Amino acid sequence: MDFTYSDEQKLIREAAREFAEREILPNIRDNDREGRFDRGLARKLGEIGFLGAPVAEEYGGRGLDYVSYGLIAEEIGRADSSARTVVSVCTSLVGGPIEKWGTEEQKQKWLPRLCSGEGLGCFGLTEPDTGSDAANLRTRAKKTENGWSISGQKMWISLGNVSDFALIFAQTDPALKHRGLAAFIVPTDSDGFTTQEIHGKLGLRSADTAEISLDEVEVGDDAMLGEVGDGFKVAMSALENGRYSVAAGCVGICEGCVQSSIEYAKERKQFGVPLARFQLVQEMIAEMIVKRDAARMLVWRAGHLKDGGKPNTTETSIAKLGRVREPSDPGPRRLRLRRRLSGRALPARRPRHHALRGHLADPEADHRPRRDRDQRNAPAAGVLTLALVEVSLDDFHVALVRLNRPEARNALSPEMREELATSLERLDADPEVRCIVI
Repeated sequence: MDFTYSDEQKLIREAAREFAEREILPNIRDNDREGRFDRGLARKLGEIGFLGAPVAEEYGGRGLDYVSYGLIAEEIGRADSSARTVVSVCTSLVGGPIEKWGTEEQKQKWLPRLCSGEGLGCFGLTEPDTGSDAANLRTRAKKTENGWSISGQKMWISLGNVSDFALIFAQTDPALKHRGLAAFIVPTDSDGFTTQEIHGKLGLRSADTAEISLDEVEVGDDAMLGEVGDGFKVAMSALENGRYSVAAGCVGICEGCVQSSIEYAKERKQFGVPLARFQLVQEMIAEMIVKRDAARMLVWRAGHLKDGGKPNTTETSIAKLGRVREPSDPGPRRLRLRRRLSGRALPARRPRHHALRGHLADPEADHRPRRDRDQRNAPAAGVLTLALVEVSLDDFHVALVRLNRPEARNALSPEMREELATSLERLDADPEVRCIVI
């Protein structure tokens, strides 16, 4: 296994990074706060060739290898996981299955529009009651004179509200379990096809997520992808490719956390020197880098197996399992690096806060220990009270400011900030106080 990138792969990675910094980073905070899906960005992702990277050129793709596709997902994920979701869904969950299982007519009809970003697609597998248990879906497809009639519900469908067509999985014969499953390409403007946007998500707020209802939606026989019984294999192959792109995107999140931590450790000074000079901080960053590189190697291995046409289900699943967990370690570690060592509340002013966006975007996010979660609905504490303890050293005093926050919120209320600021101003004016610890 070669651990170096080819010249072409280096160029692809650089192009993806430049695109992310130019087109994604400047807008992610506003889009995330407002829960706004950027349809124009999705179109630009298609124009640059990121919505069908491994799809053959004859169908509008770029014909790239999977390692290159992983680099694209990593760089887009480093900037914003919501944008990476568009890449993953259109490429892995929709484009890949159509290219592998579709007829020539289906490929020519749907893939060029999908890869260019002109028409988006979504993956309709998950249901309210069965999740992604493909063998026990409740959505039904009944044979009719002109084709099929599909009825059922789908939940948590990325791009469901903005797609031109949906890859819908339905059961044709419940007695056959997974052998009765079929996949259909369903235009979203069909009669009986309705969607509802899902609001209030913890993360991925600028990614479109929908609940889909199908009420006797009529499609022709030519809408089926493969044959009856192929639906299970279509779903599993799509999910395998989807896991790969998600894992690569999570490597990007790790990279974003590492770079943000390094930048802040160099910029922020304490006791007259940058935080990066302290061994504790160096150890934290070093551990993050080790986990990031381990994540990248697992994704790399899966990509090489895919490019070699070798079985990779286990390796891809390992890469996704480990990498989805990994940002949950560097993320809080980066947060602690700023919150605990900076001695101040965490402001929402830095662009790379996507690893914990669900928490950081909500000033009332709860960070109580697990043993205290049964008090989640306890009444809110009163105004902040401060306990000032002066510790006399040889030539100066250390002022300890203890925050009495029984609710353990991750941000200060306006009243708390005002009282804290007043106390800090008073201590700062005292010539004998050389250090303030919060």
